[in-house]
Amino acid sequence: MFFVSGLLSLVYQIVWSRALPPVFGTSLPAVTVTVATFVGGLGLGAHLVGRRIDRWSPWKTYALLELGIAGFGLLLPHLVAPLGALFARITPIGAPAPAVHLVRFAGVAVLLAGPCVLMGGTFPAFVRGFSWSRSRLGGDLGAAYAANTVGAACGALLAGTWLVPCFSLSRVSATAAVGNVALAAIAWAFSAREQQHTRIEPTSDAPPAAAAATWVPLSLLLITGYGLPEDEPPIDQRIALKAFATAIVAGDPVRGKPPAKRRKKTAKKAATRPSH
Repeated sequence: MFFVSGLLSLVYQIVWSRALPPVFGTSLPAVTVTVATFVGGLGLGAHLVGRRIDRWSPWKTYALLELGIAGFGLLLPHLVAPLGALFARITPIGAPAPAVHLVRFAGVAVLLAGPCVLMGGTFPAFVRGFSWSRSRLGGDLGAAYAANTVGAACGALLAGTWLVPCFSLSRVSATAAVGNVALAAIAWAFSAREQQHTRIEPTSDAPPAAAAATWVPLSLLLITGYGLPEDEPPIDQRIALKAFATAIVAGDPVRGKPPAKRRKKTAKKAATRPSH
């Protein structure tokens, strides 16, 4: 289930990465803003939902988040062009570069912040509903994260190598939205049975010293995460107009043969072709 959630999330990212550059540009700042908004929204959503999920029904919360993502998935492809035209009027040709970058950041943030925050919130909601025993929490958390990550890689490859090149962006996004609605229905069905299970007992508030000590590993995680996406914007900038560009960055395995082999094969065919 969380595998499919990760798959759909990366399908959306491929669609957005393809839809936004023609409107907001393919410069390094424009692509960087897209990546920053996507990743930052995931983190913000996980933080906001994670702080409150113990007071909510986890499966119902997950279902509502998936429905919200589906709504954004249906609307966003139709909002990119009108919003891009609006920001083009705000920053005509000759406008200062800082103003243009600021407007681009605002435009991408307006479009992507909502769905990305909802996507980030699905992780703590799913883990809270999936894990019913504190003794299994670590294993369940690892399993959920692994399934989501593998699904994300598969979604990047699926969208970048087949869906986006073969179908319109709005159709791909609408299909992904149907998947989100299906996940929401399954999660809502799970919520009807969650009262039959033993819930993870709430823990008492940690003392100030222990709470302060948690900032050390969190700071290390922050530093580690800082280096992960730093290579993605330059690569995306060079291949942003390729339908499968972001899939190569996000999914890692490549599509087809390397360019050198393709050129060699093409040259060989041209040499063996009979002349007229």
